[in-house]
Amino acid sequence: MFDPGNMDALERVADTLRVSERLVLTCHVHPDGDSLGSMLGLRLALEAMGKKVICYCQDQPPSNLGFLPGIDRIVHDVDVPLDSGTTLVMLDCSETRRIGGMGPSLVSSAGGLVVIDHHLGQDMCRELSDVPCVQYINPEIFATGAVCVALLDVMGCDITPDIATCFYTAILTDTGSFRHSNTTPLAFHIAARLVESGADPYEISDRIFERVTYAKLRLLAMALDNLTIEAGGMAAIMHISLDMLERAGASLFDADDFVRYPRALDGVEASALIKETEPGKISVSMRSRSWFNVAGLAKSFGGGGHFHAAGFRTRGDVSMWRSRLAEILSRELAQKQEQNERNG
Repeated sequence: MFDPGNMDALERVADTLRVSERLVLTCHVHPDGDSLGSMLGLRLALEAMGKKVICYCQDQPPSNLGFLPGIDRIVHDVDVPLDSGTTLVMLDCSETRRIGGMGPSLVSSAGGLVVIDHHLGQDMCRELSDVPCVQYINPEIFATGAVCVALLDVMGCDITPDIATCFYTAILTDTGSFRHSNTTPLAFHIAARLVESGADPYEISDRIFERVTYAKLRLLAMALDNLTIEAGGMAAIMHISLDMLERAGASLFDADDFVRYPRALDGVEASALIKETEPGKISVSMRSRSWFNVAGLAKSFGGGGHFHAAGFRTRGDVSMWRSRLAEILSRELAQKQEQNERNG
């Protein structure tokens, strides 16, 4: 199913999970469909093998993913240090800091560490000398949920309807309903298999994308009202402030997909959504349409992501970052456009 060069790593992950009797599964802060779907689907499979499994996430799941089987069993606090016989499994996340505040304590006290991801991050196994570690990281794969499907195949686990629902959600969300550039023939192949195993495409899509609260629509209206066009029409920026959240009665989770609206403008190559998460703290989500690498830009600010979808967190205020991003995007887009024209 995947690149044969990585199958040995997947086998090592499978072997570790087979012999682990107690596991804590975790994912990144501000969880999304891929991280939650992967974590919950893998939990169901491991519990069917008779293992004791806890799912931990620092943050509350988005409300539109509340239908996922077992989501009500996610805990937001874990006793540390972990028991020495407990294996920690990091899903859709390969950096300790991305787990959140408890990350260092969880990693350092685990009896073993498993990393399953499709993002390029730090090499956990290389950096950890005192914790047994195995990892499977494949940036060519469109979703961690797809890696989990392959992992269950290696382990000989059945994919039940509930597991299929979790993994289908992971793939659906990380491919943008099979619209993003990371959508490959393999994505459709695995999705079809999950539907055959019991995932309901209509119900899942309806729950994720077609049901919104009035508060979210109010927040979107406010955000669209401050949208500006930059870089000679090649970029668009909008923001969410704490004041807007309060007036709309909404949460930051409600704005998760807002960055797609400015990118939808004809002629826009890159978009940015600036979110005020706390006074003096900012989260920036960026998207690009075709030839601009937003991951490279995000990395320069300590963030990361994919070529067409990336972000970073920093300090500052909304107005300062609007001005700064407008300047940076105008410069970077112009330079890249000139380079493209020179290269034909």
